[in-house]
Amino acid sequence: MFKRLPRSVSNAPCLWRDGAAIFLRSALGFEGVRAHLRRFTMVVDESRNARLYFRFYDPLTVRTMLPHMPVDKLGSMLAGITCLLAANPEGPGTLIRNMPQAG
Repeated sequence: MFKRLPRSVSNAPCLWRDGAAIFLRSALGFEGVRAHLRRFTMVVDESRNARLYFRFYDPLTVRTMLPHMPVDKLGSMLAGITCLLAANPEGPGTLIRNMPQAG
């Protein structure tokens, strides 16, 4: 995790080219974001009754799963985060702004 977003994608070319980054904007501060997101690293697969790692920090996961999450779940997960950008080495990234907020 970085405390500051690069001013442009060109300042972080390897992260974008390799599809290895998501960028978040939040007023929570570094430790606040870290503490909040740590609550979402494990999920339960109810069909197998198994705990699995949820790689929400993986740009591919963000691009494929987050747009299909129920609004209440997305709002809870991204509470306090005002903007999320997921890298995509094959084209434009996924930008989510005006996050739904839990409540």
